[in-house]
Amino acid sequence: MVMTQNQTTDELLLYEIVSSHEVDKAVDAYLGSLAAKHFHFQAGYWLDIHKAVTSHPFANATISGGGAKPARKRGVVRTAILLACPEKA
Repeated sequence: MVMTQNQTTDELLLYEIVSSHEVDKAVDAYLGSLAAKHFHFQAGYWLDIHKAVTSHPFANATISGGGAKPARKRGVVRTAILLACPEKA
C-alpha cells in the first residue's frame, strides 16, 4: 500500500491505520467538558478537531446553532473528523 499525503481520517480508518475507537475518542474529546482542540492518534497522526468542525459548514452550523440533540452533534462531529486530513507528527 502506497500512502500519499493528505489522507482523510476515513482513509486512515479504511487502511486500519487509525481505529474506529480512536475516532470515537476524538469525538468525545471535542464534545467533552474540556472541548479539546487537538487529538493525537496512536499511529503518529494528529488532528486539529476544532478546525475540522468549524471548517465543515453543516457541522459548524449544527454545533454553533444550539438546539441540536446530542446524537446529531456526535454524528456531525464524527463526519467532520472523518473528512479531515490529520497530519503526520
